[in-house]
Amino acid sequence: MTRTQVAEKIETTAYEFAKKELEAEIPKLESQRFRGEDLD
Repeated sequence: MTRTQVAEKIETTAYEFAKKELEAEIPKLESQRFRGEDLD
């Protein structure tokens, strides 16, 4: 794996982890009019 591939893998994993951790908060955020990319 190249450094770029490792960095991309870390970024993807971190994003997926954060999304999973915040999953319970998504309805609350959506009720405050956050949508799509705002949630990302």
